[in-house]
Amino acid sequence: MPRKPLTPKTGPMTPAERQRSKRAQDAAKAHTDIPGLSDSGLLEQLAAAFRKDRASIRDGKKRGPDHGLFVKGLTKEVLRRIK
Repeated sequence: MPRKPLTPKTGPMTPAERQRSKRAQDAAKAHTDIPGLSDSGLLEQLAAAFRKDRASIRDGKKRGPDHGLFVKGLTKEVLRRIK
């Protein structure tokens, strides 16, 4: 029987729930505050953006110009942190 997700009212979160919450926060933060992302969050967002690009190319759909700027911003931030 699957375990019901816990909320702050019912008890502490499991590690998987904390990770899902962190990923959701990083996804929301990525579009407004790229330098504020953690290193792992930045790399996860960059990987997700490239997966979306690859899927859109495979399906023949065009991504909007904002998506290209988003990927470029993520890539610039990764390069800045490497230096």
